[in-house]
Amino acid sequence: MAKVNITRYGKQSTRYKDDFPQLSRFLLSAAKLLIAEGDQMTVREVHSPFWFLLIIQLIYGNYFRQIVHRLNDFWSSCAQLRSQLLLLSIKYPVEIVANESEEARLPGFKAKVMVMFPSVKAKAFISFLFSFGTLSQWPISINTLDCEVDVAYGPVE
Repeated sequence: MAKVNITRYGKQSTRYKDDFPQLSRFLLSAAKLLIAEGDQMTVREVHSPFWFLLIIQLIYGNYFRQIVHRLNDFWSSCAQLRSQLLLLSIKYPVEIVANESEEARLPGFKAKVMVMFPSVKAKAFISFLFSFGTLSQWPISINTLDCEVDVAYGPVE
């Protein structure tokens, strides 16, 4: 689906702060890739939202439903993951690092968390590595989540 374009609707509200702006940019680009990886078909550009939906429904029917279902599943996974990262960020600082290198066919990202262990005077960085497959099927794919642990100092393993 080379001509499907996914963008942020309207201007971003200044009323609510985006806790993970880099993650938001990454998820938009990942959604484009999700559609591009689907069946190879093109969609005509129509600028009116009502006519767009009507024409796409009439011409492509089932393909349109597939796009909507695929994006719905993806956005649901993203919303759940964002809420879980927000809960994690309440207690621990969370840094999002996107991995959109040219050599990687499918992008992923890393959520890096700094954890302090005051009882043993130690500090560790725990990185949760989200592949594109893990992200797009979250939380069902939690068993495929990779992690890395780097001990900054102290007696922890």
